[in-house]
Amino acid sequence: MLGLWLSPTECRAANAAGGMDAMFALVGSYCARRWPVVIGVWVAVTGLLVLVAPAWNDVARDGDLDYLPKKMPSVLGREMMARAFPERSAKSEIVVILERRGGPLTERDVAVADAVGKALADLDALPLADVWTPATPQIGRMLKSPVSKHGQACLVVANLNVDFAATKTIEVLAAVERRVAEFFEEQGENAAGLDWGIYGSAAVGGDMLSAAAESVRNTELTTTVMVLVILLIVYRAPLLALVPLLTMGVTIVASTHFIALLTQLNLVPGFEWWSLKVFTTTRVFLIVVLFGSGTDFCLFLISRYREELEHGRGRDSALIRALGHVGEALSGSAFTTMVGLGSMIFAEYGKYRNSGPSIAICLGITFLACVTFSPALLAAFGPRVFWPGKLVRSREHETLDEAVAGAGRFGLLWERIAAVTIRRPGTVLAAAVALLAPLAVAGALRSEPTYDILEELGPERTSVLGGRMLNRHFPAGETTPLMVIAHVESGGLNKSEGLWLWMSALWHDLRNIEGVKSVRCFPRPLGEPITTRVLGSERSAGTALAKAREQYLSQTPELNGKVARFDVILAYSPFSREGIETFERIEARLAAISAGKASVTMAEQRDRGDTTAAKALSLVPWHGATFYYGGQVAGVRDLVDVTQRDERKIQILVVSGVLFVLLALLGRPVVCGYLILTVVFTYLVTIGATELVFRAGYGETFVGLDWKVSVFLFVLLVAIGQDYNVYLTTRVFEEQRRRGPIDGLRFAVVRTGGIITSCGVIMAATFVSMVTGSLRFMVELGFAVCLGVLLDTCVVRPVLVPAFLALRLRWGKILGRDWT
Repeated sequence: MLGLWLSPTECRAANAAGGMDAMFALVGSYCARRWPVVIGVWVAVTGLLVLVAPAWNDVARDGDLDYLPKKMPSVLGREMMARAFPERSAKSEIVVILERRGGPLTERDVAVADAVGKALADLDALPLADVWTPATPQIGRMLKSPVSKHGQACLVVANLNVDFAATKTIEVLAAVERRVAEFFEEQGENAAGLDWGIYGSAAVGGDMLSAAAESVRNTELTTTVMVLVILLIVYRAPLLALVPLLTMGVTIVASTHFIALLTQLNLVPGFEWWSLKVFTTTRVFLIVVLFGSGTDFCLFLISRYREELEHGRGRDSALIRALGHVGEALSGSAFTTMVGLGSMIFAEYGKYRNSGPSIAICLGITFLACVTFSPALLAAFGPRVFWPGKLVRSREHETLDEAVAGAGRFGLLWERIAAVTIRRPGTVLAAAVALLAPLAVAGALRSEPTYDILEELGPERTSVLGGRMLNRHFPAGETTPLMVIAHVESGGLNKSEGLWLWMSALWHDLRNIEGVKSVRCFPRPLGEPITTRVLGSERSAGTALAKAREQYLSQTPELNGKVARFDVILAYSPFSREGIETFERIEARLAAISAGKASVTMAEQRDRGDTTAAKALSLVPWHGATFYYGGQVAGVRDLVDVTQRDERKIQILVVSGVLFVLLALLGRPVVCGYLILTVVFTYLVTIGATELVFRAGYGETFVGLDWKVSVFLFVLLVAIGQDYNVYLTTRVFEEQRRRGPIDGLRFAVVRTGGIITSCGVIMAATFVSMVTGSLRFMVELGFAVCLGVLLDTCVVRPVLVPAFLALRLRWGKILGRDWT
């Protein structure tokens, strides 16, 4: 079959090579001789995908807490909340804070707050459920803070019928910010001395989505510009720079539309089970991974193509041999990364489970483009692709000196590094490891990650400024309470004893848990008993109790008298470690009560200063109850649990998968195991150095790296980091067959030094472009991957791997074995 496309000489060479070399030689032959067809097919398929597939932004989702496994407590709590309190339709809220510094609010200030609420109610852009102001009966009392050294503040809460992570929150936040600014400008002197800010889950969601969109735009632009500039600086050939850029342009358009189309597969009859999702931040990873890996693939091919041309071969023959020689290394590099990313499909967390395989599929499309579309472009341009540079003729079986001369300006540097490493491999290896070991230890002993969403946003963001204002006057958990939903299957909560005695006993118990600021339930919707002294009249107190009964006791027929809700206000942010620890204390206490291991005695209640009747102090009615949990702190705790389990699972699967690909490709278990160890070592060094850098940069505000950094860094470094190892080792084994063990190793290090370093710099540049994003997570991960790739390029590839291979040759000689 090869004879249909290759000359007799080329056919004999391909058959001699056998396996993948022959397959890629066949692909190269077709691309060289039918390049217009190949280019036309790629352009046509890409155009068709653009026409039929939805845009990425139209199907992209976001929100960290919406993709937890269904079995997690917060998900079960959300389901119970929807069953028991379906009338509570609000999915998020946006809060306007009005603050008077240095003193109490005036009656005019409260009137201004009420007017702000009316202005928001009239805003067409808001999908409103209702609006609360300090003038709202019963609820309004909770919306005014006590007077403190900071002054006093009140809240206007707009409850919304839209999820906090929906893209509409960007429009909502902008509309509220614009309307409130106009309102205060209209008020003039009437609002003098009042400061205002905006907070709430919808505000945080809007800021997060805006920052993610900015990150995507900045990363795409910066990546393209940086890759173009580096290619022009390194190769100084415009057409050469155009080959990877055109390939990446076609690849990114085709792959993103293909993935967007796959998200709609569940609409096809018989595929209802399909549930692929894409996220806003996934596109950032996709861009940098495709640009970095795809450009590397192109440059590996171009480098070998140039070698073949300099050996005196014609365009077609050079392209066929080049792809035949590097095809196996390129496929190995691509598959190691794809297997690493694809391993995330076994994660429980939805964002991991969907993002990894999506990027892996896109990388597969990139690989296909690099071994078909790129060769077709090279065939179309011919040798003039290197213009204005010139090809320097060289012998096919060149000497080491000729290879040094042909390796460019840094050829002598690679030769010296190779000479020292091969002459003293043990010393070089020990010195490199000893130098980096302290950072690896720091990485292994790094602090716990942070799950604080607000930490991801810049300090100038609207919700961050509003959150600081809110925290000056209210408990950190005021607008995001922990919801405890208690289910007593036997019922009785709507009876007199259940309403007044059982509820009061549990209220007392929850209120006295460390970290709890207050508890709201029936009959204490304000966190304290409702009396005529509190509300001013018996009529007001009766109305408040009736409202509280509807709010905190389920009114649905199936659950009436069986389900009650308690809103627990924490003293800490729901995203903080202290908030999570408080929730876990509450969960443990209620688990003990449910199991019958905890009861409240009269003496215990007296110690707390309570005078309730003895039968009211018993928690026995709650024995056997089922407790569900809702709210952000419950979701964050579940997020911590599932992502930490997933991280351990992903690390094992990625290492196993990549090792399997290496064994299939190289067939040398000891070498493959060592290559895995090098990238794991690089990961520890990188994450240790990254934490030290950001701890120094953030100072006292540093509370840990973002929780997503470690897992994505591990996957990317272990998978992508093998690209250069694969390219180096396959070239080493190829040259050792020609030149012998030591000369082959030395020649391969010299010949691959320039191209691998160029590829490493480009890969690092694509990831450092993430630093231009607006999310702290992107900045931290971009810095970390850039550092890890540079370590892999400048230390692992030229030092650690050659030193080990040289040591292995020595050990083999001592033991009388040929380990080449």
